[in-house]
Amino acid sequence: RTIYFVDYPVTTILYHVIAYALILGIENQTSIHYAMPVRNMIYDALNYSAQVSKKANEHRQKKDYQTKEEFLSGFHREDKLVPVVTLVVYFGQEPWDGPISIHEMLAECDDRVLRYVPDYKINLVAPISMIEEEISKFK
Repeated sequence: RTIYFVDYPVTTILYHVIAYALILGIENQTSIHYAMPVRNMIYDALNYSAQVSKKANEHRQKKDYQTKEEFLSGFHREDKLVPVVTLVVYFGQEPWDGPISIHEMLAECDDRVLRYVPDYKINLVAPISMIEEEISKFK
C-alpha cells in the first residue's frame, strides 16, 4: 500500500485510489511520557471540539438552524468531522515502557465496569524497538 501525506494540517491519504482527509498530529518524544494516552486524548478531543465550534459559528452566521437540536448543539445531523490521528514517534534510547492505552492506566477494575470505559489508544512508533524490516517500510 502506498500512503502519501500532504497539506498539513489537513492531510490527504491516498490508499487504493481512494482519498481521505484527516488531521495528522505528530508528537516527537525523546523521553517516555507515562500519561501519553491521556495527553493525546486531550489533544484529539480539543481538535474535535474546535471543529464543532467552527461548524457552529458557520451555522450561526448563516442562521440555517432547522431544529432546536441543531440550534442547541450548533451542529447539524449531516455535519461531519475530519478524523484526527495523532502519531507518537519515540526516539528515546530505552524501549518504551509506558502505557499505550487508557485501560493500562486505570486502577484495577471489574470487567463489567471496564467494558463501558472507552479505551483510547496511542499510535506509537518507536524505532528503538523495531526490526530492520519494519524500519525499511518508512523509507
